Amino acid sequence: VASAALTPDGQRIVSSGGQTLRFWDVAAMRQTDCLEVRPGLPAPMVLAPDGRTLATAVGDGIVRFWDAVTLKQLPGELDHKADTINALAFSPEGRVLVSSATATMAKNDSKQTYLSRLFYWNRQGDTFRKNTDFEYPAIFGIQFSPDQRKLAISSGGIRVCSWPRSSTVLSIGRCSLRCGPTFSPDSRLLAVGSMNKEYDRFVECWDLDTKKRKWQSEQKDTMGPVVFSPDGKLVASADMRGKGRIQA
Repeated sequence: VASAALTPDGQRIVSSGGQTLRFWDVAAMRQTDCLEVRPGLPAPMVLAPDGRTLATAVGDGIVRFWDAVTLKQLPGELDHKADTINALAFSPEGRVLVSSATATMAKNDSKQTYLSRLFYWNRQGDTFRKNTDFEYPAIFGIQFSPDQRKLAISSGGIRVCSWPRSSTVLSIGRCSLRCGPTFSPDSRLLAVGSMNKEYDRFVECWDLDTKKRKWQSEQKDTMGPVVFSPDGKLVASADMRGKGRIQA
């Protein structure tokens, strides 16, 4: 499974893996629908806040849109003209789609040069604002804060920017891996999973007002998703072996 999303009414889960989108009934705990999209490696999928529109990406550098109820493809495609799309995120009001893509800029016998770029699109498929380039090989996570005032970007490090002005709010230093990031419901805290060069694994919680780390908890296995509880008092994390932990 590359990604999953819960509909706003809490009744369905949508998951993506390979070339397939699967739809699940939460109450009945069973699959209800299956949608075959274009073949490719497991790639990003995001559900719009209206619970109706799905955006998906596979290995051809194109974002496609789907109706989550009728399971039909919607008009319009976003061609990134890049090798790989790594992450997708809708703004909380659903008007803007942010995507990250990696392009191979140069190749020779000894070295390849990569460029990561953030794209900002409106729902009509037009560029919402100027693209942002990064030196990171790939950006794996994009997250809007619930108050719509911040945007978090995850790669070798974490960068939290104001939205839409893009001034830096918090920068967490480079690390071998950062999973997440995810905001608390009040948008004041940020939780991330990390792994350093010694392969030590942690869940961290950062205060965005003080720009200081509130706590750090060691993990025993490769990091997976990190999320806040609805009241913002707990952080749940999962590892790649299917084990979960809850921390206050």
